[in-house]
Amino acid sequence: MSNASKALVVAMAIYAKDPDNERFPIEDLEDALYHAVEVCGFGHDELKADLYAQLAEKLTADTKFNDAVGIIADAMDSTEKYYG
Repeated sequence: MSNASKALVVAMAIYAKDPDNERFPIEDLEDALYHAVEVCGFGHDELKADLYAQLAEKLTADTKFNDAVGIIADAMDSTEKYYG
């Protein structure tokens, strides 16, 4: 699976809605981000930790979905380049 596809999966997990059609509260964003990175199939633990740290720094509650997909894909690419 390409990083663009993985980024889409991570973004969908982060931007998921609860049964009442509400977005996760901001305090749950970190948990959603951690879970999404953990299950997306993005390399070993060191890569996941680096990716998580980048995304925790760059994504905010105001980040739009399409922007988040690009931010996530860029972070994945840069992490792989750094560790590759």
